[in-house]
Amino acid sequence: MIIKKIPVFPTLILNVSNFIDGKKCREIYDILIKKEAKNLHKKNKSFDDKSTTTHSYSSNILSKIDKDIKIKIHELVKKYSQDSGMIIENLISNSWFNIQDKNSILKEHTHPRTVIAGALYINVGKNCSPICFQNPNPHIIYTDVEKSTEYSFGWIKFYPKNGDLYLWPAWLTHGSFNEKNMYENRTVISFNVN
Repeated sequence: MIIKKIPVFPTLILNVSNFIDGKKCREIYDILIKKEAKNLHKKNKSFDDKSTTTHSYSSNILSKIDKDIKIKIHELVKKYSQDSGMIIENLISNSWFNIQDKNSILKEHTHPRTVIAGALYINVGKNCSPICFQNPNPHIIYTDVEKSTEYSFGWIKFYPKNGDLYLWPAWLTHGSFNEKNMYENRTVISFNVN
C-alpha cells in the first residue's frame, strides 16, 4: 500500500524574516513619526477607533522612505509570481502605514482591485497582535474538527518581528482574528502590487 498526501489548492504566503534590520526599522519609524504622521487619520473600515492610518491620504509611502526597499520588494514579488504562477505586472500601486494603539483590533478585510498585498513590520514586539489569515475554503466551517491541522484550520496566525515582510494574494481575508493588540504603536507599512 502506498499512501500519498496531496496538498490541493494551497495558498502561498511568503514570509521574509529580517527583510530589513532593526536599525533600519528604527530609522524608518522615526521618518514616519516625524515627517508623515500629519497624514494619519482614523477613517478606515479595516481598523477600530484605536488605530490610525495614512491609507487614502498618503498612497506612496515606500517611495518617500527608501527606494532600495521598494527595489527589494519588487525582487520578492517576482519570486512570488514565479512560485505561484500568477501573472503580476509588479507595480506597487499604493503604500501606506498604520499605527495600532493598545487594545486595538485589525478587522478582517481583503485588498480589492489588486493582485498581491504586503506588509512590512516596522515597530512590533511582545504582546503585539498577530497577522491572521482565514482559510479560503468556505466549507471548512461546516466540518467538525478535532484538532487543527494544515488541512482543517479556519484561521492561521503569525507573530511578526521587526523587519519581517509578508506577501499574500490580495483576495485572502486577513486581520487579527479579534485578538487585541497590546503593544504601543504597532507600526506596519502596507502595500498593494498589481
